[in-house]
Amino acid sequence: MGIHKSFFYYESTKDDSEVEAAIRQKAEATDDGFWKIFRLIRKDGHPWNHKKVHRVYEAIHFNKRKPLRKRLPARVKNPLVTPDQNSFHMNFKIGAMETESKFCTRSPGVRHRTAISNGLTDRTEGLFLTPTFSGL
Repeated sequence: MGIHKSFFYYESTKDDSEVEAAIRQKAEATDDGFWKIFRLIRKDGHPWNHKKVHRVYEAIHFNKRKPLRKRLPARVKNPLVTPDQNSFHMNFKIGAMETESKFCTRSPGVRHRTAISNGLTDRTEGLFLTPTFSGL
């Protein structure tokens, strides 16, 4: 299986000067890449598809790299804050009566410990508040 001899004698008759001129004209107006230029060319009413325009765009070495994204600085990871032994919690409960009037109650409580099989852990519910008075 060989290559046909017409492969060696074939000469392309493509005339891309019109496409090249349109690309150069739009590239002067904008610094954006291929797709922006292609959309501007199509907006002018030229019938060329993106494959033809891209082939000419690369042939005249207009292909530009995308600018690198700015890197965000590394986030400083702080350890989680655990409440101390002198804190207490409050439970806020919202309900409604039969008359459809809503009410809100709060019940302050003291932290308590629950024993589980592998040791003691704090079990609390609600919002932690640090007391500003010294009378617990």
